[in-house]
Amino acid sequence: MPMEFYRKQFSDFQYFPPCSNQKVREIMMKHDMLVLPSIIEGRALVQQEALSCGLPIIVTPNTGGEDLVEEGLTGNLVPIQSPEKLAQCILKNLEERNSLKEKKVECLTKAQQYSWEEYASKIIDNNK
Repeated sequence: MPMEFYRKQFSDFQYFPPCSNQKVREIMMKHDMLVLPSIIEGRALVQQEALSCGLPIIVTPNTGGEDLVEEGLTGNLVPIQSPEKLAQCILKNLEERNSLKEKKVECLTKAQQYSWEEYASKIIDNNK
């Protein structure tokens, strides 16, 4: 949809064009969570990028990141095509803003458990 559609739905809507990894990190550091309600996705790297910035993630099982979610700590897993559940998770995270510092620590810890080498090993092991 054109940007005007989104701005009519939510006046504070912001679109961020493709940018460098450093700029992505700067943008993420100004936010409270990453919401990725994808219907079809591979392993979306943005999930690990968010965790490495201390952001909890709200994702569907179709984002390839189920292993990144420790329910309520590093984020939430919501069913695909479930806007009500998605909205509930977003609101709950906003209501629990006072626990963001603890969640940030959990997210950073979770992100440190992942590396390209480990990811490649899992892919190779699963294809044997």
